[in-house]
Amino acid sequence: MQSLRTLRSLRSLRTIGLRRISTTTPRAAAFNLRERPGPPRLPKEEQEEYERLQRESTGAFQTSHTVTEQEIEVSESDVHKDLRKGAKPEFEGEVNPKTGEVGGPKNDPLRYSEWTYNGRATDF
Repeated sequence: MQSLRTLRSLRSLRTIGLRRISTTTPRAAAFNLRERPGPPRLPKEEQEEYERLQRESTGAFQTSHTVTEQEIEVSESDVHKDLRKGAKPEFEGEVNPKTGEVGGPKNDPLRYSEWTYNGRATDF
């Protein structure tokens, strides 16, 4: 009698376990990939017009011509007095006379024990 009870309990546990391991659920099977969240569609004529206008306007804000840079002459009176200007270079040419470095910075960034140019830190 006990073996019959254990057999029944094992059978019921097996079916419960199989139900839990099922890979598909009714909700997942009913899910449609074409349905996406969004506003409801317009009536057919208006929807077609909307889509046509969207296709036509894709390049509306893109410039088709290239902008050429022009050199502008600026006088001292046109420039604001608080405009930051770079520090005067410590030497002329490409070779630093103190270090012999070619093509390096014109000013020493470690002059004030920090990596700064014109008082602005550049090391972070």
